[in-house]
Amino acid sequence: MSKLHVLLLFSVCGLCLDGHAQQPPNDDGRSGEKDSQEPERTSSSSNAVRFVEMEGKLGAFDDGRIEIRMPKGWKESANEENRGNDLNKNIARMSGPGLKRLPGIQFKVREYEGFDRLSISRESILAEFVRMRNKELPKERQTKRSFKVRPVSLRAFQGVEYAYAVRLGGKSYERLVLETCVEGRLYTLELTTLKGTREEFRPALYSVAAALEFPLKADTPSSSDKSDVRESGEKE
Repeated sequence: MSKLHVLLLFSVCGLCLDGHAQQPPNDDGRSGEKDSQEPERTSSSSNAVRFVEMEGKLGAFDDGRIEIRMPKGWKESANEENRGNDLNKNIARMSGPGLKRLPGIQFKVREYEGFDRLSISRESILAEFVRMRNKELPKERQTKRSFKVRPVSLRAFQGVEYAYAVRLGGKSYERLVLETCVEGRLYTLELTTLKGTREEFRPALYSVAAALEFPLKADTPSSSDKSDVRESGEKE
């Protein structure tokens, strides 16, 4: 038997004993299975998404660019003051039933160039927005931990969501955040609840987001956007 045949025989035997060939490394140099697929979208078409009854308006803010409605039983709450290092401007706040400030939803805005319009018919732009927010949030929040930002579609609201825990004054709280971009402005809806109660008030946050109106948003798409509008399907 030639040396070549011996080498081939040992190679085959080694593969059989191992049970499978080693998978090639991924693009980042790690070996093993492929990375998980894109984050799952939260959509109002899902049976898991619930909405609550809306009642009355909180008002128009950001020089009339955004109009906010309130869930039934919720009320206007004193707006939180901005700190010196805040990127966002606090523009409004609402609180849930009762006399306490929690649960509460804080509304924020800041300029955010590059994303004039987020739409379910423009998947590549929404995917890029998700990627950018995943990259930016640790630096903005001054933490090394990552945020699992994922796309969210709540009727007319198209954007992202993420959640995290926070300790304030020695107490533990939970936050669920929704973000969208309209005409180059990043709007943030930040729900804060006591620890363990976030899911109870998720439907209220979703309902507020779904009812947002942007009166000054351009209704007429540019020539480059017309194909996206035609392909987006029927209105709800």
